[in-house]
Amino acid sequence: MKKIINGKTYNTETAKKLANWDNEIYGSFDSIEETLYQKRTGEFFLAGEGGARTIYSTPTENGSKGGARIIPLTYSQAEKWAKAKLSANEYEGIFGAIEEDETKVITTISIAKEKMEKAKREAAEQEKTLSSYFESLIG
Repeated sequence: MKKIINGKTYNTETAKKLANWDNEIYGSFDSIEETLYQKRTGEFFLAGEGGARTIYSTPTENGSKGGARIIPLTYSQAEKWAKAKLSANEYEGIFGAIEEDETKVITTISIAKEKMEKAKREAAEQEKTLSSYFESLIG
C-alpha cells in the first residue's frame, strides 16, 4: 500500500516492517489488523485494515464497509501503540528497554547504518547500553 499524506509518501513496500497486531476477531465487522512500519527517515506509520465497525471502515450508500488506510504516527504515538498492542519483548525490540529514570528523554535520530552497527559493537564491547554509549560520546 502506498499513500501520500500531507506531502509525505508512506509505502509499505519500502518501509521497514516492525510489528503486526490483530484483535483476533476474524471475518467480522469488528476485525482489525495493523502493522507498524518505520520509514528510512525514521518516521512511523500504521497500515491497517478492518471491518465495517472499525476505524478503517469506509462509508457506503447503505452504511459502511470494511476498508484499509495508512495512519502517520509521531514517535510518541508509535510508542504508545506498541505499549498497548505488543508484548514487552516486541516493544523493547523496537524502542529499547524502558528507562525508569525520569531525567532521560527519548529521541529519534537518523544515522548511517554502518555507523549504527559500529556503535552497537562498541557499546557491547564496553558492556554499555546503546544510550549510555552515546551519552559517553557527548560527555
